[in-house]
Order: sequence, then C-alpha cells, then structure tokens
Amino acid sequence: MDGNVTFIILNPEVDLLGDRAVKRVEDMGKEKGMTPQEYLDSLADAIGHKLKYEDMKAITEMIGRGYEMKQEDEPNTYQIDVDANMDKTDVFEAAKKIVFGLM
Repeated sequence: MDGNVTFIILNPEVDLLGDRAVKRVEDMGKEKGMTPQEYLDSLADAIGHKLKYEDMKAITEMIGRGYEMKQEDEPNTYQIDVDANMDKTDVFEAAKKIVFGLM
C-alpha cells in the first residue's frame, strides 16, 4: 500500500461484545415479531449453522478474545477503545476525530 490507507481498530471490552450481541439478537428478533431463538433459527440456512440463543454471549466473547490490538509497528493504524459507556454515535465521533484530524 502506498500509505494512503488509514486503519481504525475498534477494541471493545470482551464482555461488552457478548452483551451487545445478545441485545442485537433480541432487538432484531423483536423487529421481526420473533423470539431471539426464532430469529437465530431464521438465519441458520444463510450461515450454515444453527446457533442457540443461550450460547450467544459466550460465543461472541470467545471470538472477541481472538483479535489482536493495535501493534506499535502498524503505521497509519489507530485504535478506539470502546467501553460500556459508549454507543454507536460515540464510536463514530471518535473515528471522525481520527480521520478528519489527519486531513
């Protein structure tokens, strides 16, 4: 790459990932008039696997532990540490400060 690329890594707390995944499944199911499990069942064909609602938090946290934070040798890379007090707008605002601060 020629250096004109900026990477922003979102680094949420692992337990926050689990909590928000569960909430997202609940909200999406509710939007469609389904229970969380019915909603997950409706996705089974598309994702090739049937997920259990009661396992969502643990699965998401396990996946979240597999990601690497920003390393010192990664140029043009920035990290936003996301905590439970931040919503999507807060994260977006933090990203805008990074991107527009570079221009």
